[in-house]
Amino acid sequence: MVAYIPLNIKTGYSFLESSIKLEDLMEKTVQQGLKALGITDTNLFGAAKAFFLAKAYNLKLLLGLEVKSEAGPLWLYARDNEGYKFLVRAATRRYFDRELLSLTELLEAKGLVILAGAEFLAAGLKKVLLLKEAFGSDFYLLVTEKDLLFKSESLKTFLEIERKYQLKLVASNNPCFLEKSHYFYCRLLLAMKNNTTLDQIYRTSPYAYYLSPEEMATIFAPLAHSLKTTLEIAEKVGDYFVEEELKLPDFTCMSEKDEYLRKLCTEGAYKRYGYLSRQIEERLNYELEIIKRLGFAGYFLIVHDLVRYARSQNLALGPGRGSATGSLVLYLLEVTEVDPLQHGLLFERFLNPGRKVLPDVDLDFGHLDRDQVIGYLFQKYGEDGVAHIGTVITFAARGAVREVAKALGYPEALINKVTPLFPAFGQSSIEKALRVLPEMQEAAKDQVVRNLLKHARFFEGHPRHFSVHASGLVVARREDLAQIPLAKSPRGEKITQYDKDDVERLGFLKVDVLGLRLLTAVYRSRKNASIPLDDRATWERIQKAKTIGCFQLESDGMRYYLGKVAPQNIEELAQALALFRPGPLESGQVENYLLAKQQKALPVYPHPALKPVLEESYGLVLYQEQVLKIAALVAGFDLAKSDDLRRAMSKHDRKIMEGLYEEFRTGALKNGYTPEDAEKIFGLLKNFAGYGFNKAHGISYAYLAYHSTYLATHLPKTYFTLLLNSEGGFYPPSFYLREAVRRGIKILLPDINESHYGFTETASGIRIGFKDIEGVGPKAAEIILAARSTLYTSFWDFWQRAGYKLTAETTRNLILAGAFDCFGQSRESLLYSLEMYKITKPVPGLFPEIAFSLEKRKTTGDYLKKAQKVIGLKFWLNLEAKVEKERDGFIITGEVTFGRRRYTRKGEPFLTLTLENWQEFYEVLVPSSLYGKSFWSLTKKFVRIWAVEKDGRLLARKIIPIA
Repeated sequence: MVAYIPLNIKTGYSFLESSIKLEDLMEKTVQQGLKALGITDTNLFGAAKAFFLAKAYNLKLLLGLEVKSEAGPLWLYARDNEGYKFLVRAATRRYFDRELLSLTELLEAKGLVILAGAEFLAAGLKKVLLLKEAFGSDFYLLVTEKDLLFKSESLKTFLEIERKYQLKLVASNNPCFLEKSHYFYCRLLLAMKNNTTLDQIYRTSPYAYYLSPEEMATIFAPLAHSLKTTLEIAEKVGDYFVEEELKLPDFTCMSEKDEYLRKLCTEGAYKRYGYLSRQIEERLNYELEIIKRLGFAGYFLIVHDLVRYARSQNLALGPGRGSATGSLVLYLLEVTEVDPLQHGLLFERFLNPGRKVLPDVDLDFGHLDRDQVIGYLFQKYGEDGVAHIGTVITFAARGAVREVAKALGYPEALINKVTPLFPAFGQSSIEKALRVLPEMQEAAKDQVVRNLLKHARFFEGHPRHFSVHASGLVVARREDLAQIPLAKSPRGEKITQYDKDDVERLGFLKVDVLGLRLLTAVYRSRKNASIPLDDRATWERIQKAKTIGCFQLESDGMRYYLGKVAPQNIEELAQALALFRPGPLESGQVENYLLAKQQKALPVYPHPALKPVLEESYGLVLYQEQVLKIAALVAGFDLAKSDDLRRAMSKHDRKIMEGLYEEFRTGALKNGYTPEDAEKIFGLLKNFAGYGFNKAHGISYAYLAYHSTYLATHLPKTYFTLLLNSEGGFYPPSFYLREAVRRGIKILLPDINESHYGFTETASGIRIGFKDIEGVGPKAAEIILAARSTLYTSFWDFWQRAGYKLTAETTRNLILAGAFDCFGQSRESLLYSLEMYKITKPVPGLFPEIAFSLEKRKTTGDYLKKAQKVIGLKFWLNLEAKVEKERDGFIITGEVTFGRRRYTRKGEPFLTLTLENWQEFYEVLVPSSLYGKSFWSLTKKFVRIWAVEKDGRLLARKIIPIA
């Protein structure tokens, strides 16, 4: 075999410059019998991922960076941590300072191996010799296949320079696509990058694919020694990552961290419980001992400090999220609001004693308060100690189809015909869409569409660009954060080039600060009022599934199962949240649960011995915590090992599972179970682990769901006002407007004296704000509100104080929206006055009110409908939705205001359509047999649906568009 290590490989993380996928690259490297490879992307977004992946494939990664210098491109490799730090600085500078690297900076660098090619050479031999002098044997001249195949004079030049200046030559074809057949896709990417079409893209080297050692030997036969040089470079590269070493920021406290944490927890126990029982003390000691052994006390104190700040500022804060709710320490620190002892939550699910990385404490804040919390982090730990976590956005099905179509020069009409067929959200692949969506199968009968989908499939999951993670921040000491390359997000935030998983694996503290829109509505509606957990009206609303606008409880599917479960307490509400997920629904066990819950049948237990664990969920394995308890009960595992088993099962890690299966089987036999029972129970846990729900998370969200329902029940006007302003929830804002009306709340047109930018609660209803009037943006609203030191008394008064500063179109839309109806003049009169003002341009303060604006005639007509034309929110329905009995079914006529695509247990698509008016709304399921035929017609506003009732739901049999 040819002795050779591939260098200068460019992967998909050099956004839109390479079609090489990391995992495919590693697999091919192993297949070719190679032991190492060198990756030099134009950034470091994929560096950590490549490092960990290479380790998994037992390969050595030579981590490099392609940079632009004053004299041309260079390829830099990190020999050690010093060299790695230089790569980090260079990769960061590209996004913040300048892209070109100066020779001065390079000459001062340490720990690098540098490769310079023909372009650098052409810039002048002097620069080459400067680098040779600075880096000695760590500086190499790069020879590519283009130099040998397309520039015959290059070979002689390289050999002369090598001999005269004792510079070593190194061979690389700088791969940017994996297989020879991928040349077309690499050029497609370049077309996407340049926002042009394929025929406008220059033809790159067809040999820039991942050549085999034999192919390299053939091409570089005249310079065979340059292949051996690659081995020399591979030998030089050493360790550059410091893995799995905690990198916590400095946190100052009054005493040693573990002692201070215990003090805070003890104080918290007396505050929470009023006493320190044996049970509380034993659990607290157990958790604190593990925290101390792992060196995590500082982490808990940092999170506590952040929450303490939020509470001191009266910010909207959730009750807890995820497995963190299973920690008594966090409950006593008031980081979470759910008592883990009361609900039987397990600490090990949150913090496994064998864990080597920091656990996740996700914090929910109101969306309006999130920025203030983040600001506190930057203030406390410094601008150089905090950064948002970056994320790489990959091509989803819809995006891949659209971008490929544009690169191929397809007409916009075709693009607009195909892309809407894919769900806007979710992970529906092109392959799945072709398999299950009737409308996609119909479209694919066209040869052009088939080719488009074939090419687009190649790019699914391929890196497209980078963005900022929705909630994650990394907090560290300045010197530690300097080990992570940074970039600037499209919105200007400082972000890490490593994603959240890489940051965590490298031992950094990741803080998740999530902004929940509905939490803002819940918190501000509550106004510090105590919410009783036994409120009858609230539980009745939940049991009847009248939960539109309520946190986690409002989707049509959730309401369907909510009505069947009919929860009577927080535990049962958490079970309802856990049930309505693909895993439990597809397992077919939900029916057994419901029969047992409704006392129509006895619970079905997989094994009689599991009854103590599964009794709470009527025989169904519903929670991850139950997996831990079953493994402990059956095999005698401690809870830490039980969590190892759960984790291995959820990640489908066969190697770990095989070892744990033998332990599980041995333990089960020792505890009196038969081999058959041991295998059956292990299989049960294995099947469940893929879709298991975290009970701690479910309980936390059940509390929040209950609180939101309580507020929607007892303070509907306040709650719906805040809900509309938050723009959160499952449905669009217009749906919530109509739901508020259905709840007896009056929706009021905008008013120049009462409206604010958003919705406003008034004594008589909810007032629409300025932002929902077409053409009235934030600046216009600011002018109106700033001038409203006292109420406007007339249209002329408004004009003198604010109107003259606005555009005529803005004022016209304010009139049409009804904002001046309070002055008793007709809108026609006001529009006439506006036209006169535009012509005469009266100077404010110099003229009295002009006579033509004094007309008080009030025209008749439906001002509400007229206002709809300029109010962005569609809150008026022109056609009533109604249901008529028709033999064994119903005829439903109405406007389709909302629709979602879903899938049955068998993977078949169906639609959920919402038809509504002021009085009621109806949700109809449209099966795939009808859905394929009716897809395009359903985009119409008004339809007539023939439907039958089946198991409490309306199922469409025929659809006719009527407008």
